[in-house]
Amino acid sequence: EYQERVKQQTLFMLGLSHGNKQTFSWFTYQFSHMNLWHLFSNMLFLFLIGYSLESLLGAVGFVMLYIFSGIAGGLFYLYFNPTTLIPMVGASGAVSGLISFYAFYYFRKNTRFYYFLSPSGNNFGHMYLPTFVIIPMYLVPDLASFAAQIPGVSSGVAFSAHLGGALFGGLLAFTLKATMGTLLEEAA
Repeated sequence: EYQERVKQQTLFMLGLSHGNKQTFSWFTYQFSHMNLWHLFSNMLFLFLIGYSLESLLGAVGFVMLYIFSGIAGGLFYLYFNPTTLIPMVGASGAVSGLISFYAFYYFRKNTRFYYFLSPSGNNFGHMYLPTFVIIPMYLVPDLASFAAQIPGVSSGVAFSAHLGGALFGGLLAFTLKATMGTLLEEAA
């Protein structure tokens, strides 16, 4: 009876896990979240980077990048957590793919960053830095946290999904730039 009640919980029906790898779970987990803060943090990054990527890729390309980055994140999560039955939910893997795509596609572009050290004096404001600084800002903490995980013990954060989505997004950006560069050279 307990197992049946657990299976009826929304997290277990919509999340992706070894116990629930149905086709629809690969999509529903990307749009389900544990709480409002989890949803807000993912949507903040989606908002910050989405406009620029949609302008580049178009609406369909943007959605495809999001979905396939999420699927790559799900594959990494299942591969690197072979014994867990805890379902994964959230857009973090997909959003990591978007961030990685942006960072690698616009590698040398100057991007405006907001910094905040304190509200007094000149300790906050905007500065322009090359986009490639985004890569260590989000990949290094995920890599460190992933490497520090104790096998079989979950921290509640799917670092492997972040890395899988980021790997997919970065590889796609490199492939697209290489293809576009080759096509532009052939056209000239």
